[in-house]
Amino acid sequence: MYLIDAHCHFANLAKHPNSATWLNEARNNGIGKIISNALSQEEVFWHQKHPQSEIVWHAGIHPHYQDCDLDIDMLRKLCEESNICALGECGMDRNNKDLKRQIHILKAQVDLAVEYHLPLVLHIVGHPDIVAKLIMDRGLKCLIHGFAGSLESYRLLSSTGAAFTISSRICKADKHKLLTAMLKDERYCFETDITSFYVANDIDNPFLELHKIMEFCSRHRGISELELMQQQFEICKDIFGDHIGTV
Repeated sequence: MYLIDAHCHFANLAKHPNSATWLNEARNNGIGKIISNALSQEEVFWHQKHPQSEIVWHAGIHPHYQDCDLDIDMLRKLCEESNICALGECGMDRNNKDLKRQIHILKAQVDLAVEYHLPLVLHIVGHPDIVAKLIMDRGLKCLIHGFAGSLESYRLLSSTGAAFTISSRICKADKHKLLTAMLKDERYCFETDITSFYVANDIDNPFLELHKIMEFCSRHRGISELELMQQQFEICKDIFGDHIGTV
């Protein structure tokens, strides 16, 4: 059993000169898998050229990332070639005002996930009702990453059977009710969401932030870190299957 970074952008982080060192240190500090999201053709090609046992990856059309140049045809090809462990991150973002196009692209990716029996990794910043309607009763394994919305929206989305990632952004005082609900429902993983753009100059290793998140959750919920690790491993295994490995 090991700790898993359930959502980051390693192909992007690989631009940083310390990325290889960080990956090795992560391994030595009990982080056994890193689930990386590719949002551009460049990032897809990087993962295809640099397979690594610690890293599994997925790809999708982001609802509001300007440099995302993937399309449905490319995603279908990745599905056919069994290159990816999931589809996404895809979803809805209120900062993108083209609601009709967002829904069209998300629905296409949901349909693709159903067709190829792949899990879906979702980005939801606004419009949780639309996402819930599109994924409800589709038989999909879904992981909603980085969710920091209202408790009401969380309840709606969790009713679909989706799991959620816990990041440092909800280990803050104004998100304690949301964090409490996620931990209580026991449908969570941990994530860094790290990219080369987000690395602070004074940080030793961004992946080791997972230990800080887990320590905080242990204190907040009053359960052991070992129990937290077991729960996050089981959820990741449930969603991503054999890509995660064994205890």
